[in-house]
Amino acid sequence: MDEAEACFQEGMKHIDLSHHADYRSEYIGDLEDAVKCFERAVALNPDHAAAGSEKGAALAILDRHEEAATALAEAIRLRPAEAQLWLER
Repeated sequence: MDEAEACFQEGMKHIDLSHHADYRSEYIGDLEDAVKCFERAVALNPDHAAAGSEKGAALAILDRHEEAATALAEAIRLRPAEAQLWLER
C-alpha cells in the first residue's frame, strides 16, 4: 500500500457511519481528523478521487460547504462518470 492510500485508510478509521431506519447514513466520528488524513492523501496523490470525495462529505457535515464543494468538484474532475459524486456535490 502506498503512503497516500495509507493516509486515506487512516482517515476512514476516523469516520463511522450511523445507519438509520430510512436507509440514510450519516458520518459521525472525528471528522476533523478524517479531513486532515484525506488532505494528506490528496497531497501525496492528487489523483486520489476517493480521498477527495470523502473529504468533501466530511467537510459538508462540518458545515464547511464551500470547501466541500471544491473537494467534490476535484473528485468529479477525476471521475466524471461516478454519479454519486455529482449527487454529493
